[in-house]
This record gives sequence, C-alpha cells and structure tokens, in this order.
Amino acid sequence: MNIQSLRGTHDILPSEIPLWLTVEQKARRFFHLFGFQEIRTPILEEAALFTRAVGEGSDIVQKEMYVFNDKGDRQVSLRPEGTAGVVRAYLQHSLGAQEEVVKLFYMGPMFRAERPQAGRQRQFHQIGIETIGSSSHWTDVENLRLLHQLLTEFGIGEFQLLLNHLGCDKDRPAIVERLRTAIEPVRSQLCEDCQARVEKNTLRILDCKKSSCRGKSASKIEGLFEQRCSSCQDQFHKVKEGLELTEITYEVDAHLVRGLDYYTGTVFEVSTNELGAQDTLAAGGRYDRLVEELGDKPVPATGWALGTERLLMILKDKAGAGLKPAPTPVYIAVTSESLQGEGFKLLSQLRQAGIASGMDFENRSLKGQFRAANKKGSQYVVLLGDEEWGRGEVILKDMQTGTQEMVAREKIVGVIKNVILSERTT
Repeated sequence: MNIQSLRGTHDILPSEIPLWLTVEQKARRFFHLFGFQEIRTPILEEAALFTRAVGEGSDIVQKEMYVFNDKGDRQVSLRPEGTAGVVRAYLQHSLGAQEEVVKLFYMGPMFRAERPQAGRQRQFHQIGIETIGSSSHWTDVENLRLLHQLLTEFGIGEFQLLLNHLGCDKDRPAIVERLRTAIEPVRSQLCEDCQARVEKNTLRILDCKKSSCRGKSASKIEGLFEQRCSSCQDQFHKVKEGLELTEITYEVDAHLVRGLDYYTGTVFEVSTNELGAQDTLAAGGRYDRLVEELGDKPVPATGWALGTERLLMILKDKAGAGLKPAPTPVYIAVTSESLQGEGFKLLSQLRQAGIASGMDFENRSLKGQFRAANKKGSQYVVLLGDEEWGRGEVILKDMQTGTQEMVAREKIVGVIKNVILSERTT
C-alpha cells in the first residue's frame, strides 16, 4: 500500500529546514526588538470560538473550517487562523491584568479546506503578531513599521501596502445599507457567493476577486467610507500621517475589507507581484470588538499575519537558494572494525563537549568514510588507525587544506575544541 501525504498538505524536508529556521529566527529577532513575546496556542479549539470570532457568514466558517465532533461529542475545529486563539488565551489567562498593553507573536500551522494551489495549502503556516489593549493610532503604525522592516530585511523590495478604514460600529449600519442599496440593481449579475452576501455579509462583496463582481461594485463605492464618523476619520488620518513620517508608502483601497468579520477600523494588505495570482503576502488590521464578542469588556486590539509558505516561495529564489543543511564539523573514521568501539567513545566525548560529530556504523571502506565526511560538510576527520592507535595517537586531517597532524589520543577532544572555538571567534 502506497500511502502518501493528504492533498493540500506537504512534508518539510531536511533540505528545506535551513530556510524555515532562517525566517523564524529573523522574525523572532525583530519581534523581540519591538517588544513582542511568543505565545503558542493549541491547533485544536472549540468550533464556537471561530464561529463567533470570524463570523458565521464568512467563507472560512461556511466553506473552509475543518469541524468535527470528538470522542466527548464536543464540536471542535482545527484552527483556520491565529487571532481568535490568541484572544481566547488572553482572556482565559487574564493576561490583561498583568500588563495594560499585551504584545504577542505566534508561529505555526493553520488549516483551511481550500482548493490547493501555489501558496495556498490546506495545512499552511503563519507568522503573526497581536497588540491587545491599545487604541492609539501609533500602535497601528508600529505594527506596520515592524512588518515593513521585516519584509525589507528579507530582501523583498517590491511590495505594496494597501489601506482602508471600515469605520466603527456606529458607522457600519449606514455604510452597509448604502452599499446594499447601490448594489441591488445589479445583484443578479453578481456571482452566486456575492448574491448571498448582499444580505448576510454585504461588505464582503467588495473583497470578491472575480473581475465581474469587482467591476460591478467599483462604481458603487465612491465615497462609501467617507461616511465614517469624525473620530474614525481622524484616526485614519493619523495612521496615514504616521506612515508618511516613517517613510512608508501606501495606497488607500476602498475595495479592501478583509474576509474576517472581527475587523473594525484600519485594515491593510501587503501584496507583491513576485507571487503570481496569490499576491497577498500579509494582512491584518484592527479588531476592537473581538474581546467583547468573546465575552469580556471591550478591549482595543490590532495585529497582522504573514503567510510563511508564500514568503518562502519568494526567498527560495533569493537568499534561500544557497542555504544548505548545517554541516557536521568533525567526522570519526576508523581503519578496522576492531576500533569502532574506541571511535564511538571518542564520538560521544566530542558530542558531550558540544561539538557536532558523525561516524559510520556500516563498516564502509576508508574511502567510503571520507566520502561520507565530505557529504556531511565536515572540516575535520579524526582517523583512528591500528598502528597510530597502538602508539597512543590519532590523525587529525583538515579536509579543506588537506593537511594532517598526529595528536595524542587523550588530547584530541581538547585540541578539536580549541580549533573549533578559535574559528568561531575569528
């Protein structure tokens, strides 16, 4: 029986791991620089969490969530996004009582039952941040500054920041009603999904990627969001001012509403032409009513998420192309099977000293052992020969220069340690 990975999932192979680690380590460095702390939430949650947070009328809940009953007959779901779980953890563990403004970041897999395509899998990964407890426009600017700086650090020079402001809860009914009234005459010409959205989730019509729907709605949105209250207008103006102050270019896009119901206020997407059709690299915005929606007092919040696989697709053609698995600095080779035990003892001593080392256990020829050392990227080979071992010595060979020297076997660990350490400090 030939069992393979499920469609829409994929294995991350050893040859790919260095690039993943590079991305994650660089992201962690920037998050700590901006004062964010890591949180790890379960991939399995009560389905009601996402129904309430993301919205019953959203495509995620209607079409994409992996929902099932567990053995306790509880309805659970694999997480389709990261924000809802982070906010649930924030409430459950009273993180707001410990610090007025809580800044968190996460990395990990998400799950959506979508049609698999490049940059969009059923199991995919996101890197994201959440700032909970601040209503300041500077928080929005800071988060966008972090995203901009991170993408620039990755060498992604060509990306576009799109902005919009959805208004507050007081503004929303008038905005929705105006769009619904304007779109009604052409409702029958919209796609099946958008026809349903007219009643259930009207603003999502603007987010439809089908050209027919986008064309029909384009003429209906002029001045749509200008109905925002003066407070929202001022907030959005200050966000744009803050971005200009830090020399971040942006474009206001009235079609931008995002696909999750919890968004309020400023929303944004970062797109790049290096991804083809799936051009959105990161997205997010403010969700000031989500904490209240999940059963607590209102707490302002904002955040964003970055598609890890989409970022990696770009980096494989850039900095990631030359990355290789971490080398094994030292390799133990023996000239006879009788010395394998001594070789293994030395191998253990080197590893105990913190030096990554390797050795052949298959009784290969000496030539085969040196070939294996080359494949491992080993700079040094310690050769245990019968004659040399009998004299209390081993051969230390530098694979880069081809030079070799005799070393007393009781001193070899110290010699290698000194050589490795001196190379790390130069």
